[in-house]
Amino acid sequence: MKHITIHALLLLTAAFCSSAVAGEQKRVAITIDDVPFLATTPISAEAAAALNHTILEKLKRYNVKAVGFVNEDRLLVSGKIDIGVAILDELLGAGMELGNHNFGHIGLWKSSLAENQDAVLKGEVLTRWASARNGSPLRYYRHPYTQTGKNEDEKQAFENFLVSHGYTVAPFTMEHDDYVFSCVYERLPARGLEGDAQRAIVISEYDAHLRRSVATF
Repeated sequence: MKHITIHALLLLTAAFCSSAVAGEQKRVAITIDDVPFLATTPISAEAAAALNHTILEKLKRYNVKAVGFVNEDRLLVSGKIDIGVAILDELLGAGMELGNHNFGHIGLWKSSLAENQDAVLKGEVLTRWASARNGSPLRYYRHPYTQTGKNEDEKQAFENFLVSHGYTVAPFTMEHDDYVFSCVYERLPARGLEGDAQRAIVISEYDAHLRRSVATF
């Protein structure tokens, strides 16, 4: 979950709501990877919780139900487990779902099939517990880096494994490079007129890029 994702959620929601009003009835699934939080610059657990809360406020404003894909290794941080679990509970309590993004965010190109299967099982412990406690299903899996396998046989074997554990693959189908803009955004000066001006430029450039991406896909 990145700072600029909040802006992306608003733009995507608004774009497709406008299409629906125009009679096109287009729909898009809103998903958020790397829950509870991922940033390229240091961030406290408290700040991560605050940013998640802000994202949730935007989702609820537009009556959007999203799925947050969890990397459980990011939950198991000494002194921060309670805050991480609270983030999951807040998402679920707001009517969102959680999905499995595996333990360690490993892919199938550099790690074996067995290692990825293990990462799926290790990556569902707290997520499944929190989902069940909130009466929510745990039914989606997303491949890190969109790596579905080194060949067709491995791809099929892994998907069979996922099905046997109750998962449906949830690919992402709209690439809008938010992580690239986020890397730039997070490194801008935190305060001052110069930082404000630079942030405005990044947001404007991302806005234009996102709109082109939505139109393309």
